[in-house]
Amino acid sequence: MAEQTAQKPAVIDTLNAPIVKALDARGITLSYLARKLKAELNAKETKVFHNEGQVVYSDPLIAWGIRQGARKDAHALRGDYPPEKKELSGRNGGPIKVILHDMAASPGDPVPGGPPAADRRDDLAPAGKDEIDG
Repeated sequence: MAEQTAQKPAVIDTLNAPIVKALDARGITLSYLARKLKAELNAKETKVFHNEGQVVYSDPLIAWGIRQGARKDAHALRGDYPPEKKELSGRNGGPIKVILHDMAASPGDPVPGGPPAADRRDDLAPAGKDEIDG
């Protein structure tokens, strides 16, 4: 698993760079987050009760909800979970239409399995507003 987390694509670093820079500038560094995560993994809480007109505090109790959330965060940050499955759909929930072109072919060459070159519309023409926004 450690190998998988170490092989993060460079494009992700590039996209995250402005966010990381802004967080670091405000003191929210990786070290700071690790310390906070460790504290949450050991979190305790005190319960407050009202008893016969008196406010009563419990002894420190293990904060299971906070610890569980921190444990999940730690596993996610380490990359221990499988990637989430994302499903995409086309307009109105229908299938996405994908058209592949032979990029090595010259303009006007027939497309294998497609209409004759003279009957094809220009598939690379700019999309109209309805085609983009739905």
